[in-house]
Amino acid sequence: MNRRDTIKEINGFTVQFGKFSDRVYLLDYLEKYDRLLLENISVLAQYHNYSKIIIKAGKDAATKLEKDGFACEGRVEGYHKGQQDALFMVRYLNFKRYEHDKKDIAQVLEKTDRMHEEKPDNLPDMYQIRPLTFKDAPEMAALFKRVFATYPFPIFEEEYLRETMADNCTYLGVFFQEKLIGVSNCETSKDHLACEMTDFAIDERHRGQKLARHLLQAMEEKLREMDFKTVYTIARAASLPMNATFKKAGYVYGGTLINNTQISGSIESMNIYYKTLA
Repeated sequence: MNRRDTIKEINGFTVQFGKFSDRVYLLDYLEKYDRLLLENISVLAQYHNYSKIIIKAGKDAATKLEKDGFACEGRVEGYHKGQQDALFMVRYLNFKRYEHDKKDIAQVLEKTDRMHEEKPDNLPDMYQIRPLTFKDAPEMAALFKRVFATYPFPIFEEEYLRETMADNCTYLGVFFQEKLIGVSNCETSKDHLACEMTDFAIDERHRGQKLARHLLQAMEEKLREMDFKTVYTIARAASLPMNATFKKAGYVYGGTLINNTQISGSIESMNIYYKTLA
C-alpha cells in the first residue's frame, strides 16, 4: 500500500484522497454548496472504492449536504473569522468503516470530562523552545519517523516540511542539549483567522514533562499576536495524554470523527477540540 495519499486541486478546492486513509477529504472550507465539486469527489470515491468522504463545511453548505446523505460528526465553532462554524460532514460508502470500539473512546472522554483548565508549570531550564527553520527539516523528519509508524501527511519527508514552512505552517521545536526532541505545528488559514494545532511529536524519552502543553501555549501566544480568532485540533481519540493536553488548555470537545485517519500504523478515530482566543 502507498504510504501517503494524493493531494490535488479539484474544481479549485484542495482535496486529499487515497487508499492510505481510504477516504476523500476536502481540506478547504466549503462555505457555499458546490454541486459540481460534490459530484466529482463522489465519483472519485466510488471509482476507487474509498469508504469515507469528509467535508469541512459552513452551515448553509452542510444543510444541503445532509440532503445528499451526509451527516455531521463534529464541529469547530467560530472557524470562519470567529463568526461561522465549520461542520465536519461525512458520508460512509462502506458501513464497516463506521464500526468502532465506542467503549475505548467513551473512557477517554469520561476521564477528560473531569479535567479542568490549568496553567502548566514553567518550562524546565533544561529545555528550550524556538521556531523551526528550513535547516531543522532533517531533525524534524527523523523525530517524526521515531514517533509515528504512519501519518496522514508526508511529514517524514524533508522537502514536504520545507514546502509547508514556506506556505502556511509555523513549526515550533523543543530542544534538549541542542537536540530536537519535540515538535508542533501551527497550520494557519489566514482567510478564516483559524489555525489547526497539529503534528505534535515528543521523543518518548522526554514524555511526562508536559512539553506538548508548553508547545501549545507558545503557539497560542504567537497566534494571538497575529489576531487569529479560533484554534482547533484533531487528536487521536484513543490517546488520553493528547486529549488531556487540550482539555487542560481550555479546549472544548467538538465531536469524534470515526475511523478517520491513518496514523501510527492503523486507521483511528479522531476527536475534535476547539478554543476561542481571547
